[in-house]
Amino acid sequence: MRKVIILTGKPINLQNSGAEIRNFAIAEALKQDFELTCVSVTTEKSAITDHPNHFSLTDLKPEKSRSRPKPFSISYTYTESAVENLYRLVDKISPDLVVAETLSCAPYILKLRQRDIPVILDMHNDEVELSKQIEASIPAFRKIRCMRERYKHHKTEQWQGDTLAASSHIWCCSQIDANSLTAKEVPPEKITIIPNPLPGYFEHILPIYDEIQSRALFVGALSYPPNHSGIMWFIEKVAPLVRTKVPDFQLDIIGRSPRKSLRRAVSSSTYVHGHFDVNDLTPFYTNTRLCIVPLFEGSGTRIKILEAAEAGRPIISTTKGAEGIDQSLMKHLLLADNPERFAEFVCRVINDDITNKQFGDKLRQGFERHHSRDLIRGIINADIERIINA
Repeated sequence: MRKVIILTGKPINLQNSGAEIRNFAIAEALKQDFELTCVSVTTEKSAITDHPNHFSLTDLKPEKSRSRPKPFSISYTYTESAVENLYRLVDKISPDLVVAETLSCAPYILKLRQRDIPVILDMHNDEVELSKQIEASIPAFRKIRCMRERYKHHKTEQWQGDTLAASSHIWCCSQIDANSLTAKEVPPEKITIIPNPLPGYFEHILPIYDEIQSRALFVGALSYPPNHSGIMWFIEKVAPLVRTKVPDFQLDIIGRSPRKSLRRAVSSSTYVHGHFDVNDLTPFYTNTRLCIVPLFEGSGTRIKILEAAEAGRPIISTTKGAEGIDQSLMKHLLLADNPERFAEFVCRVINDDITNKQFGDKLRQGFERHHSRDLIRGIINADIERIINA
């Protein structure tokens, strides 16, 4: 049986962030067809940590391992002792290849290539484009923050360029990201699109009850800058417009590590509710009428859209939030980029049972065809065999 190592910044665990859901799904697909060893830079109690084939390169917790200033995506500890631990594991296991999680593992990827080990780099985002978008969103009068983000963008360009060149092959989430990497002179034959999978939380479309018809839901890692700025835009610009037409409108926000400004917005509101330490999403999807994806930055594809589709909930998104979604599925999303249009769609879905059910059912059916775990497992297996044989 082929031997594969999956290398991640922190231990693989199925949580609420898109990166964690993608890592978990890829690991589960690999476990079924290869002799898999999970290696993380940091250590943490998690679902796969208890697996006998899991190893950590350091004894640091993820939250204790971040050193600044660094690009958002390259924040885990890098030490010579951790590299030596990785080398010892590689010598012991003799893997056919390594699948490495995005730029969080960039320094280790460069070290692995010195051992002539094939490395697949799984790019959740084009981090250079994401960094550029975050930098552009900062007001010019915030000079110190602009300088900091400019420095981080410069470092991201350096790290991403070196890591793309060192990787044997690259996986990305969407055709848009593939085109973006090709524009950075990555050969097209070096890139494979591995779609983000349905999270697998919901076996059936969840029923919508009349008494919860005025609730909306946002799910996402709140430490991720695009999620933070997007939900703040909705709270400040869109929600007041919705409340003028739907006075009992309520918004639930689920995610970890919220910033102070979001906590203040939640504490000062009577209809915005923050849930910042949630393990089971089912009750929240059961009690919501629709899901929102108000993003203006980022790349890849939003797993929060897949999650809502799996639950059979209508989705209202910005154009950027839906970027990377297959065109055949875009027609089942409601897209709006200004507060008035976004609020109009929210009110329409809340007040129209037929619209609600039609969009929810079509989303579920379409995304099952394009993002099932079996489909993605097949793409992963075929690509790994092709790379190893080559």
